[in-house]
Amino acid sequence: MIGSVCIVTTVHYHKDNRIYFKQALSLADAGLQVSMVTNDSWRDVDPRIEHTVLPLERFRLLRFIRLSFYRVLVVMLREKADVYHLHDPELIPAGLLLKLLRKRVVFDIHEMIPESILTKTYMIAPLRRLMFYIMSGVERVAVRFVDGVITARPDIREKFARPDIQVIHNYPILPDEAKLNKLLERKGRDGNKNFSGIYVGAMSKNRGILELIEAFADLDGIELKLLGRFENKQFEAECRASEGWHRVIYLGQVDANEIYEYIAGADFGVVTFLSAPNHLTTIATKPFEYMACGLPVIMSDFSYWRSVFSDHGVYVDPSNVLDIRESVRKLFALGSAERKRIGSANKRFVLEQCQWSIEEEKLTAFYARLLSAA
Repeated sequence: MIGSVCIVTTVHYHKDNRIYFKQALSLADAGLQVSMVTNDSWRDVDPRIEHTVLPLERFRLLRFIRLSFYRVLVVMLREKADVYHLHDPELIPAGLLLKLLRKRVVFDIHEMIPESILTKTYMIAPLRRLMFYIMSGVERVAVRFVDGVITARPDIREKFARPDIQVIHNYPILPDEAKLNKLLERKGRDGNKNFSGIYVGAMSKNRGILELIEAFADLDGIELKLLGRFENKQFEAECRASEGWHRVIYLGQVDANEIYEYIAGADFGVVTFLSAPNHLTTIATKPFEYMACGLPVIMSDFSYWRSVFSDHGVYVDPSNVLDIRESVRKLFALGSAERKRIGSANKRFVLEQCQWSIEEEKLTAFYARLLSAA
């Protein structure tokens, strides 16, 4: 495939799993010239990908005004790319201006953006409601005028009256099965001193992290491994003050290609997002990664999640500390042989149906159509 794409985000980490490891590297593998524009420090990036780092803005309003519009627009125009692939709602104004300049623009919608505004606690309630309606209107207008739209989930696509929207699921990049088996064999040799669960990902209040930590308070001999970054220092302090923190092993953040080693070392995975509007129909990537490593998974009891994972999940009320605690105890009581049977079934489900390689083919076909259009 011949052409160039400039991938832009002023919100996400430059090595965001979906943006860098999945999309940028897949498009580079397909032969496209790939550049990225982000606002964070850059390290250990594939040499095929050119990069530009924008200055960091401390305040949200300044980030929106400066990074999301005139500064990022100037940088994007310097790239002279065939396609500009934008990942943040803040970039919609810049994207529409690029269209006025006859550039090809793709919007990549990761989540229910207007609905997520309703959960932003730094805004007062009336402002959240006002911004919800404004963003809903802006988003619908923008989707009509750009050259292509990608969404992470089918329910996002259904919001818009545009038939050519491409769903690119956020399925994980799985190591080959031989590597996964090697990780699991090593776990079997090493053994575990304590039965342990693991949560991987961003850690925020609406992801149910505090309730999860509190659930481990009375689980003697059982550990919770946390792998990721806290949303802010205040929330981290609140979690550390929880009675369950003494059962936590905090591992911090690592590169995406190192995550499986940590997951494989645990006995079960956990993803207990609270029932915020944007969570009810999201497909978190972590259950797939846990299952690929042969783990049972405790997850939020959302109807949509049940429809995706069926009997491959252990479902709990994510706001109920006692429910989570009891589910952990039941998993422990099953014994290693039964947990292994459950984990093996989960692994088969993911390897056969839910891999990034399937979505990669859809992404490259989307770009082939876009670049061949007059």
